Amino acid sequence: MKYEPLVSLENVSFEYVEGNPVLSNINLELKEGERILIVGPSGCGKSTLGLIIAALIPEHVYGKFAGGAYYRPDISQKVGIVFQDPESQFVTFRVLDEVAFGPENLGFKPSKIMKVVKKSLEFVNMLHKKYDLISELSGGEKQRIALASVVAMEPELVILDEPTAMLDPAATEHFLSYIPKLNSKGLVIIEHKIDSLLEAIDRVIAMSPNGTIAFSGTVSEVFVGHFDELIANGTSVPRVILILKEFEKRGLLELASSQFIPSPRSVIRKLVTTGIADKIARLEWNFEVQKRSGDKEIILRAKDLVFTYPNGMRAVNNASIEIEAGEIVALVGRNGSGKTTLMDLIAGIKTPDHGEIEFLGKRIEEYPPEEFFSLVGYVFQNPEHQFVMPTVFEEIAFEFRKLGFSEREVKYRTMELLERLLLADKAHKNPFRLSQGEKRRLSLGTALVGNRKLLILDEPTFGQDRRAALNLIELGKELSAQGTAMLIVTHDMDITFEECNRIVVMSMGEIIWDGMPHELVNKDDIMSLSGLRLPTVAKVSKEISQIVHDFPMLINLSQWRQVASKLQEMEVGN
Repeated sequence: MKYEPLVSLENVSFEYVEGNPVLSNINLELKEGERILIVGPSGCGKSTLGLIIAALIPEHVYGKFAGGAYYRPDISQKVGIVFQDPESQFVTFRVLDEVAFGPENLGFKPSKIMKVVKKSLEFVNMLHKKYDLISELSGGEKQRIALASVVAMEPELVILDEPTAMLDPAATEHFLSYIPKLNSKGLVIIEHKIDSLLEAIDRVIAMSPNGTIAFSGTVSEVFVGHFDELIANGTSVPRVILILKEFEKRGLLELASSQFIPSPRSVIRKLVTTGIADKIARLEWNFEVQKRSGDKEIILRAKDLVFTYPNGMRAVNNASIEIEAGEIVALVGRNGSGKTTLMDLIAGIKTPDHGEIEFLGKRIEEYPPEEFFSLVGYVFQNPEHQFVMPTVFEEIAFEFRKLGFSEREVKYRTMELLERLLLADKAHKNPFRLSQGEKRRLSLGTALVGNRKLLILDEPTFGQDRRAALNLIELGKELSAQGTAMLIVTHDMDITFEECNRIVVMSMGEIIWDGMPHELVNKDDIMSLSGLRLPTVAKVSKEISQIVHDFPMLINLSQWRQVASKLQEMEVGN
């Protein structure tokens, strides 16, 4: 039988708006049984490429398509795709109806529909929500329902566009463990969180910023062989390879790009077999542990907050929190644990049923709304909810004009901030035409304008490539140094342990733990109850400590970097 690929793209290009190409000269074949990972900087066209592979472009999405796209007949009507924004694919109101909708339209028998619906909801751990209204679910829960809706259709080809972006760490781990068992003829994954995927991936396609394919090959060939180019492009790379690169650039080890798969397991093996782990264990080295000063101004004091939704669900229960000036606090926990609701209360968007909130020593209800929102910036989970102007430039300029700057100053400050947000080349674009990651950066930019005393950020790194995420973090640090406090809801444990001074953990509407990152590492009961997982680099450290006696607990890349520098000093000294 003659070999035929599932999908074949030849010299494909696409423009949503004429004269503004998103993809150019794409040549790609997806073979039967292949699992492909697509990576690249935010805004490079990854999602658009996913839409073409799914045959939604050019049939159902408006734009200028050029080139050839071939789909093998047996899979052309059996493609499932999960979008970045789960709300964009819902067509019913109730969870059960949504998951059953696809199988019903494919003509499944009623008895089979109930079986696949039950199986799919169990897969995403949402069977207990089957009678709930989708509108009452948290963002992460909506993402899980979108996943279940696709799995229920038993597709032959599956495209997943950042499927874990809004999932808590435990749900992410559960979903990724299912990928090797997924019964489909082809799988395409577009992701920024890739460390746990690599051993299940056959091929990596790395996109360039201008919408072309920069590299295509095995995990080793792309991530190890083209590491420097990927970093220069702003592409997210496996976190664990960043550990090894700290030692390689100091001449302490070498990586063979053709063979080495940068997975957590292989990195642990490399550090142990090269003797580096033993050398680290013998270091006389103590990390400086950051503690709360206790003498800084309390920006926010919330006490005994309670909030219940009209359906009777108590989303926040007796929650109390204090935030100092300049603190960067992570608010973490499972999907649906009450994090976003607590932020809405603190931001004055919702009113608590019980409890009180003080901001700068005054109850928030005593503030005129205009004054309060000039001091508190809020970046919503869905950035589109806060866009009000026709262009990216005007969206930022609007905030500067409210502060009374001259038009000349408004233009200068707006372009300066857009440069920092990596959006200068999108200045005259409609905000709704941006990629999800770009929309997130723009919404953050509007909150950064002015003399904010508190920034509340709901999943700020969602959809961000490595360069963009680091850029946002750097902006946050600058504000923190000036006294601005930040409260961040996030599922990104790497960012939490790397950049936050404090971690507040929620479970079932309650704050169950509040402390420093290094203290949470050994709280296995808290981590388990709240669906948290150690960041990848900390997990590597913990597993090495079970092999090498006295190996220290290194919880973030900064600590790995310090250790690598210390070993280099010792080598030079000898």
